[in-house]
Amino acid sequence: MKKILIIEDEPSFVKLLVDVLEKENFSVSSAMSAEEGIRKIKTSKPELLILDWNLPNMSGLDMCKLLKADIETKSIPIIMLTVKSDETDVVLGLEMGADDYIIKPFRPKELVARVRKTLRRDESTGNILKDDELLLNLEKHVVILHKKELDLRPKEYELLLLFLKKRGKLLTKKVIMKQVWEQEYFETSRTLDNTVIGLRKKLGNYGKKIETVEGVGYRYNF
Repeated sequence: MKKILIIEDEPSFVKLLVDVLEKENFSVSSAMSAEEGIRKIKTSKPELLILDWNLPNMSGLDMCKLLKADIETKSIPIIMLTVKSDETDVVLGLEMGADDYIIKPFRPKELVARVRKTLRRDESTGNILKDDELLLNLEKHVVILHKKELDLRPKEYELLLLFLKKRGKLLTKKVIMKQVWEQEYFETSRTLDNTVIGLRKKLGNYGKKIETVEGVGYRYNF
């Protein structure tokens, strides 16, 4: 059973989250503040955090930043809970290291789907990243699709590499530009969007897995 820690200060909302997730056979615990959450992370070693944006004393955003700066907790995936639908707030949370976000009120099926996607995210196995019949060989620097080598441009390759390493994670355009192009993202630039369009075409049906999240960025889905 995957262990999930909910850090949320509204008891009724915690109960709702626990009920939904326990029905899906997750092992769920909770904390009412960031301080309590940090203590429980150290003792229970959760495999996923569901973290509320608005917490007493320390905000969820500040807690996320703190956890991602700590070598012992930086690898724990985080889903942010927020009532804020403003794109700026969403982007800020993702840039602090959150893996995904859910806006309150949420639909139970959406919550479970987001949780499963985040927990299922593939990690690199040696020098190979694989998604069924799509294979990226880091050592040979080649991409194979349906047993045929793809002709990718350098930035298309780097972009696909990032997507496969972060499968299921929503990546902001700012983060992608920084990691793939090593430069800042400007809203007037079409470099990233055009590269995504080209990559989608070359990936065929697998290109449909690259989801556009309007105003935020992209996510490579399972």
